Amino acid sequence: MSLRCTEIDSILGELDLPGSLIQQVSQPDFANLLLQIYRPQGAYWLRVSLAQGKTRLHRAFLPTGKKMKLQRFTELLRSRIKGGRITEARQIGMDRIVYLRIARGDEITLLYIRLWGAAANIIATDEHRVILDAYYRRPGRNEVSGEVFELPPASGSSPQDYPARSFPQADPVSPDMPLNQAVDWWYAELEESEERRALEKDLSRRLHQRCSGLLARIKGLESRQKEYSDEDYYRICGEMLTSQASQIPRGSSQVELQNYYDPAKPLQIKLDPKKSPQENAETYFQQYRKAKSGKEHVLQELQSLKRQLNHWEGILEDLSSASLELPRLRELSQELQSLAKSPAGRSSDGKGTKTNQSPPGLEYPSRGYRILVGRTAKENDELLRRWVRGNDLWLHTRDYPGGYVFIKAVKGKTVPLEVLLDAATLALFYSKAKANGEADLYYTQVKYLRRPKQGKLGLVLPTQEKNLHITLDETRLKTIAGELQA
Repeated sequence: MSLRCTEIDSILGELDLPGSLIQQVSQPDFANLLLQIYRPQGAYWLRVSLAQGKTRLHRAFLPTGKKMKLQRFTELLRSRIKGGRITEARQIGMDRIVYLRIARGDEITLLYIRLWGAAANIIATDEHRVILDAYYRRPGRNEVSGEVFELPPASGSSPQDYPARSFPQADPVSPDMPLNQAVDWWYAELEESEERRALEKDLSRRLHQRCSGLLARIKGLESRQKEYSDEDYYRICGEMLTSQASQIPRGSSQVELQNYYDPAKPLQIKLDPKKSPQENAETYFQQYRKAKSGKEHVLQELQSLKRQLNHWEGILEDLSSASLELPRLRELSQELQSLAKSPAGRSSDGKGTKTNQSPPGLEYPSRGYRILVGRTAKENDELLRRWVRGNDLWLHTRDYPGGYVFIKAVKGKTVPLEVLLDAATLALFYSKAKANGEADLYYTQVKYLRRPKQGKLGLVLPTQEKNLHITLDETRLKTIAGELQA
């Protein structure tokens, strides 16, 4: 949804651009241009977005993202308008074309910002409307350097045809929020929602592929594991051949020997007739060593693959419940891209993957459950982003700063009261309320935590929380510490 002509007029009215200086020109991506505007009241960024379906111009209140490598058009604007003064700023008629006249010394630059959806563009001309360059070069429209820019015929639209809409105001709600700010919040929410949907769809596809690949590898290794299950048979054959070599006729292809481990069941042993009994025995010992070594290797790899499968299936479950924050979705996308580029698309368990790393902060065992404790904002944030899932429990003291405490969920089980009290005791112990010896806490599942926009590192807002009053219990603390040492 792009801006309407009436909304553009209102935004320009709030900005009051004439007389402002342009301090900097920046480009965060291929669809957005940023102008840093300076007025005596302070500086701010003006965003021009040419994204299809989201063409707009407004003041940017939210972070503008990373800068990309300097592009051709941005480089031209820096050379022409950086340090210049806006002498005129208006919409041409009601045609969604914003006109900026910028003077820098004796040099005049005209910017025509056309906010037309698929035909959106920014055209820079000299004072005679000869095109210097365009954000998107379009020879079919004569929007290339050296051509004279021609304005389209007036549309004849009236403000009544396109009334300004009421943009939902974002949290924190302010009844007198300027239109520029409301528009900035609304489009930020729209773009995040679109990015989330695209990431969730892509991640779901790639995670299913990854889990299917891991399952296939596990199935193959389990078949190999069965092949190595005869290791003791090879060893016994080698021992019987060695101890009863004198009873074996040379050139035999098969022999029946007594099994000292089970005398009631004689052994039928195949032989290579070209080899001596001792050489045949050595062949069986080699098969035994190979089977034993292979069995151990397969067991280790199976354990590693099953840990990885459990990890990715857990993330897939969180993805299905929409409990993953957008920054985490971005991290997962990058992680899966890196794994896809590694040899055979495999992650070597323990090398850069989460499966063998230790979580930040502290970890305590409690009656078969794991309790994670973050002591700093950085540890809290890392635990939230990478180490906990939607069904895990989060605990924190009310009205007192303190660490985040998480109880890792066990599938199909409800957290026992004693485990909850252990975690609550740790939450009290690692908080400013420790000196009081008691405090109120609240707890909820991780999927019910929300990160406020522009909030501090690790800050969350809980919903559907429950209350718990806890008194510091030294005996319980010693028990928890004892389980850790055990």
